[in-house]
Amino acid sequence: MRMLSFDASAQGWAVIGSGSEMAKANGDTILRSFNELNNWMKNARERGFIVALNDHIRELQTPHHCNRLILPGIDNPEKV
Repeated sequence: MRMLSFDASAQGWAVIGSGSEMAKANGDTILRSFNELNNWMKNARERGFIVALNDHIRELQTPHHCNRLILPGIDNPEKV
C-alpha cells in the first residue's frame, strides 16, 4: 500500500508507527507535538508513545480540522 497524499496542504506529513499502532498528521502538527514532548511525556510513559502522540495531536487540531487521506483502490482492472 502506498500513501499518495495526506491533507491538501503543502506542509508535508508524517506517519509514526510501532507494531499495529500509528499516528499521522501534517508536518507542522507533528513538529509542534515533538517540540511540546515535555507536556505529554507523562501520558506517553503511562499509555504508550503512539497513543499519547495521537492524544496530543487531537488536542492541537481544531474542531473543524479535516485531513484527507487518499489510498489506491485494491481492485485491478479486468483489461488494461
